[in-house]
Amino acid sequence: MKKTQTIFAVIAVLTVAVCCIADARTPSPQIATVDLASLMVMHPAMASYDPNMQAFKVTRPRQQFIQDKARMAAEKSRRIDEYRARIKALESQMSAERQRQIREEAQQKIEFDKAMVSLATEAVRLHREVYRNKEAENRQKNTARIRSFKLQIDQLNRQIENENAEMISDRFTTPAETRQRIAQILSEIRQYAQVVAAGKNITIVLDSAGASFQQLPGNADGVSAGDIDYSEVFAKPMLSPITLSSDEASVQGYYNLRRDKAIVWYNQRAMILAPYRNELANTAVLVGGVDITLEVLNAILKNYRVEQAVYSILNSVIQSGGR
Repeated sequence: MKKTQTIFAVIAVLTVAVCCIADARTPSPQIATVDLASLMVMHPAMASYDPNMQAFKVTRPRQQFIQDKARMAAEKSRRIDEYRARIKALESQMSAERQRQIREEAQQKIEFDKAMVSLATEAVRLHREVYRNKEAENRQKNTARIRSFKLQIDQLNRQIENENAEMISDRFTTPAETRQRIAQILSEIRQYAQVVAAGKNITIVLDSAGASFQQLPGNADGVSAGDIDYSEVFAKPMLSPITLSSDEASVQGYYNLRRDKAIVWYNQRAMILAPYRNELANTAVLVGGVDITLEVLNAILKNYRVEQAVYSILNSVIQSGGR
């Protein structure tokens, strides 16, 4: 008996040891983090974004612009006509519903009055209470039906307003085009984040900033992103080869100017990205994780063949926290 117990004890110890070894050999999953707002606002494609217009700058060929404008106007007119037809139908249904409710309440009152004649005093009180409870219940249901019609009508009216606001410009993207570009930029960021993470054998990438960037203060000096042309950060220096090779002060001054503009742009990311907070919604990481923000940014910059000086500018801005 004692020998059997000893064998079981040895087996138990070995089992625990094996489990411990297995646990030690099984690495805990790593999590990579990126600052999505920083990657978004510093993306090269944002160089053509105008924060004041909340749109991207474009150049449309004149003839193409005229054709697109006519086509969009026709499509918009068709959609607005559809919305108005639906509103008219809903208003008709709402009117019919109100008339039905009036008739129903009148009929219930007639039936109530008839029943009251033949009832005793105590029964009258109970009957009146039942009637009032039923009346309140019906009115609540009827109010909900009418509210449903009104909500649908309000939604259609907002869609009409949005259609009227959707004006094509020969200089800026429309709201729909703008959101499409924002979606493309985000898609590209996520794609490169996955590539960089995969290179580190990491399968989970989360946003370390979350919605917190929206609470960031603006620039203390009062300069807004609308005063900055972010494309100038990417512009190559208009300096002669001789100056580039001999005048270090001029080169450094030009570099500092571009960096200052990048800092202003970066520090205003809350304002720049505010219209797209829904698109930027993501899971936040409170602590931990391997930060791959700069690696993702550099992978994107490499794809856009950005000059090395811009790498240094954008990396230093993010690393310094916009200081």
